[in-house]
Amino acid sequence: MNANAVMCDKTHWLFEHIPRDHRRILVVDNENDNLEFLSDLIFKLGFQVDTAASGIKGLNLFVKSDYDLVFTDFKMICSDGFSLAYHIKAISPETPVVMLVGQTREDPPDKKEGCCIDYLLFKPFGLKDIQYTVEKFFMTHSRGDGVDSHCSSKP
Repeated sequence: MNANAVMCDKTHWLFEHIPRDHRRILVVDNENDNLEFLSDLIFKLGFQVDTAASGIKGLNLFVKSDYDLVFTDFKMICSDGFSLAYHIKAISPETPVVMLVGQTREDPPDKKEGCCIDYLLFKPFGLKDIQYTVEKFFMTHSRGDGVDSHCSSKP
């Protein structure tokens, strides 16, 4: 067996307790390397994943499809992650939004007024971070029930 096959088998073994039942995940990032890295990890875990290279494209995909979880980059050209999260929550308040952040943990972006994110994932992240994040929303929380949202009620 080659190294890729071993890693793939190990990855599926680590995540076999997560119910996949056709869960769909949207990944939005304007940096192609980050987009490919995260979407490949999610796909290898057995989830259906769609990608968008901008906040505008991500919102268009979200409007046309039903997603169970959204990962979005904090800083993107034209439409930042906050704007995308706000519009997603306006359409579907129960859909969790995970913000990918490159900042230090002492200055989290979830303090921004009107922010509608459910979880921060700090870069660089790895397989265990993705596992924790997916489990957080697919195992311990059911859609629309008990999600710890940082969403302000202000427009």
